[in-house]
Amino acid sequence: MASHSSDTQRFEESKRALREMPAAIHEDIAYLRIPTPTGGSTNQGFWRIQLLDGIGRAIGVDVYGDVVLGRGDVTSGGDGVDLTVFGAIESGVSRRHAVIRPSGSRLLLVDQGSTNGTLHNDTPLQAGVARQLVDGDLIVLGFLPLLLRIVSAPVTAGK
Repeated sequence: MASHSSDTQRFEESKRALREMPAAIHEDIAYLRIPTPTGGSTNQGFWRIQLLDGIGRAIGVDVYGDVVLGRGDVTSGGDGVDLTVFGAIESGVSRRHAVIRPSGSRLLLVDQGSTNGTLHNDTPLQAGVARQLVDGDLIVLGFLPLLLRIVSAPVTAGK
């Protein structure tokens, strides 16, 4: 029982650290292109995001289509981000836990029926139900809290 209590305390401390983290965007990281653009062109509109953990590590992603957040072989289809470096296995993240989905001028989060659930700003997501994301949102996959930073959004036609 003491282990569960200390795990819960570490989880809450990590969430608190993310909420108190300075709003600075990491300038020195490489960005994964997911899914990899076809036809050789990367000039189409895309979202540029960063996912930060509670100790300041970041993964950068250029979002060209649905991006699966998970662990292990999630990247085998070319559409996923492996969060193992953030402790995804120990934190109860499913292999294909959730999807970040671009939809016009919005970015959405959709739980994929994960075992340990997904929270968006402390609100549980039902499997398959999309929630709109904004810069600074807290995403929790299982027991892994991540801060979403939207670096840039696509320029839409007609604006």
